[in-house]
Amino acid sequence: MLVSIVVPVYNVEQYLSRCIESLLDQSYSNIEIILVDDGSTDRCGSICDNYQLIDSRIKVFHKVNGGLSSARNCGIKHVNGQYTMFVDSDDFLDVDCIKKILRKINKSTEVVIFPYIKEYKNKSKKVHIFKEKNLNFSEKKIRIIYYLF
Repeated sequence: MLVSIVVPVYNVEQYLSRCIESLLDQSYSNIEIILVDDGSTDRCGSICDNYQLIDSRIKVFHKVNGGLSSARNCGIKHVNGQYTMFVDSDDFLDVDCIKKILRKINKSTEVVIFPYIKEYKNKSKKVHIFKEKNLNFSEKKIRIIYYLF
């Protein structure tokens, strides 16, 4: 099952390689990585292009700056996976993140939301977006799995 990962990129050259490496190093390797350079004025565009040359799972798209939503929408147009995941270009994933998510979901799962870790100089802190472990928005008929690592 192919997982598409859309990464909007804008002026994050100091974080971008760590982000991309964390995606390439996933223990679940059936992924495509869609990097959308949203008109970066730093070296992000060339960093993306270089990674595309290294790994065939990476596709790069360059566009005029339009903001985060515009970059994500551009990436969505190019996904081929059964599932789509969004990762910010200044973030990185644990090596087993996608594998763990795929173990938890089923055919009726539409959205997966999981906590993130804020890193400081001397400590890390897990941040939960919602207090509940499982949310069900029955009005909209969307089942959300809140996956705790």
